[in-house]
Amino acid sequence: MIAKILNSHSISLMCALALLGISLSGCVGETEEINPPAYPFIAMAPSAPPPTPFEYGPKSPDPPHLAWRPGYWSFDGQQFNWVAGEMIDRPSPTAVWSADRWEKHMYGWVFIPGYWQ
Repeated sequence: MIAKILNSHSISLMCALALLGISLSGCVGETEEINPPAYPFIAMAPSAPPPTPFEYGPKSPDPPHLAWRPGYWSFDGQQFNWVAGEMIDRPSPTAVWSADRWEKHMYGWVFIPGYWQ
């Protein structure tokens, strides 16, 4: 009897969660997400990256739709490699790019990917 009650409650709960997921997923398609992620990181490094070289980005040929993403240091597990800057699509005319960066943490340096604000 208890197993039968638990199964019916479990099914109801799963259906409610599925409906909630479907209703929320419809909201996301309406607008583009331009908030920063919850600090996901791609890499950790045992030491600080080299100094950032001077890189002059071109003037955007289409400012409302394109923005300059400055270059940054990537880490492949053994050494840092420079990734050159590039023009990227802007999600909205007022969006501002927050650059990729390295932050010092207790166990080393953590790479924080860039994001739109």
